[in-house]
Parts: sequence; C-alpha cells; structure tokens
Amino acid sequence: MRYERDLKVRLQEQYRRLFKTPFDTYTTQLGYFRDFIRATPALRALVENIDAQSPDVSPEEWTAEFTWQSYSWPPTEAARAKVVWYLINKWSDGANMVNEVHTFTSEGNFNARSRELTEVVIEPFVEYLQALLGTASDVLYLLDIYRRRLEWFDREQLFRLYQADTARGEAIYDADLRRFLLEQGIDYPFSQPASASGKADVVSGVDGEDPLVCEIKLFGVASYSVSYLARGVQQAVQYARDYGKTVAHLVIINLGDEHLELPTEGGADAWPPRISVAGITVYLIAINAKPSESASKLGGVRAVAVTKAQLVEYVEPEHR
Repeated sequence: MRYERDLKVRLQEQYRRLFKTPFDTYTTQLGYFRDFIRATPALRALVENIDAQSPDVSPEEWTAEFTWQSYSWPPTEAARAKVVWYLINKWSDGANMVNEVHTFTSEGNFNARSRELTEVVIEPFVEYLQALLGTASDVLYLLDIYRRRLEWFDREQLFRLYQADTARGEAIYDADLRRFLLEQGIDYPFSQPASASGKADVVSGVDGEDPLVCEIKLFGVASYSVSYLARGVQQAVQYARDYGKTVAHLVIINLGDEHLELPTEGGADAWPPRISVAGITVYLIAINAKPSESASKLGGVRAVAVTKAQLVEYVEPEHR
C-alpha cells in the first residue's frame, strides 16, 4: 500500500511542476509528465487500458468539435481521460497548441493560460488516475489482511481440509478467500463467473464499474510448479482484458517447504510484487499456507527464485 501512496505523491508533484511551468516551456514539461507516466508500470498500465474502457470514443473526432472557448467532454470519466491522454501525447510530440489553448481559457496572459489549461484539462486526468490507484490500494490492503489471517490463524485448519480432499484444493482456498472478501464488504465475490476467455477464480463486482479480477493457484505440491503459476498469470491477464481492467491479482497458495522469491517491477520495498504484462499490472500475492515446524527444526531457509520470463511463458507473444 505504501507504493500506491508514494506513487500518488509523485504524480501530484509532477502535476505541481507542470502547473508552475511558464507557457514557453510548457510542452517540454508536459513531455516530462508523459514520460513519468510511461516509465511507471502502474500508471502505464492504466493509460494503456484507456482504449478498452471507451472503445467507441475517438479522441481525434471528439477534439475536432472543439472551437474557440467552446468544448465538451465525453459522458464518462474514462472517455474524458482517453481524450486528455490523446491531447497530452499530441502536444508533447510537438503539435502547436497556441491556438488550441484558447479552447479552454480566455486568459490574455500566456502564463495564466497555461495554468488554467492545466487546471481544466490535466487536473481531472490526474485525479482520475489517483482514484484508480486508490482502488488498487484498497484491494491490496484487504488481500494483505487475508494473507496475514491465513498465515497466523487459519493455516492448520485449511491445510487439514486440503489434505482431506486434495482434488478440490484450490476450491477450498478459493471459498475461504471469497468468504473473507464478502465479510470485508466486497460485493458479490462469487467464484468462477464466465468471461470471454473462461472462468476466473474470483471476480468481484463485474456488474459494477470496478470489478476485482483474482486468480488463485496452488504451488509447491504435486504438479503445482512455476509453470502452473505461469498459467495463472496468463489467465489473470486474459480475464482482466475481458473485463476491461488494468490490474489483476494472482494469489499463490504456497503449500511447499520453500520460500517463493517473486519478480517485481515496483521497487524492492514495494508489496506485493507486481509485473506488467500486455498492459496489465499483475499483483503477485504469495501466502505461506503449509504449517511450519518450530524454528529449531527448520534449519536453513530454502528459496525458489522465479523470474518474469518464467511467469509470462504462456502469454501469447503479441500480448506481452
């Protein structure tokens, strides 16, 4: 969660710099703003998915209707974000914005024009991205609480249920996670709803504006190997695309004796690890679900290091 909070602060700082930039260097600073978004996996995933959110809105056609001090935005925030991202790229790439700026401001002073333009056009875009990041942070908070609850309190009980019916192992942990999410106020965390690509283990709120896509995979026993986790990444990515989402979650129930070292693109201190695949940010939540022996009997910690290349093994090349 600290990663999302820090990212919001950095995004706000980029906006502050842009707001203070004089008109004659505005497009250069706007390019820095765009580069920051493109270089940040979580933000890049959000803007890359804008097209999927509003496929019927053409930014070129929409902005062609803008006139001198007269404009309107599309009916949804996602569609407005699509139009604004188009303008950011257009201006950053060198398009002359001197005449276009009069669409949004009547200020006579050029520096005042750039400030009003930033408030009217860029600020709602930044707020839109921050709101999406806030939603992601809330979900990760709940999944972190679930991880701790399972590891601290429910590990032995759930592991006994797994041993009694290994064929339904994933279903046992899936049901437990769904019950927890429902108790925490996540509406309709039902299991395996149909999508264009199959069935995700947990998709919450698919009838609303912000469905939670979550795939659950076992690891460390029988045939549940790193390759099996790669299939989970593939499924999570495809389900996110089906539901028009920019994020997905892979919950890994580690039933083995070895610790999982997962790849991350979010910084060494960011939890959970996350990778960007096909424009989707996939959060990797590993839970040590096997009851452990006492510390005196454990010996050295054994680890399995997993690479991103291994996890995207089954993702089609054109979607990587």
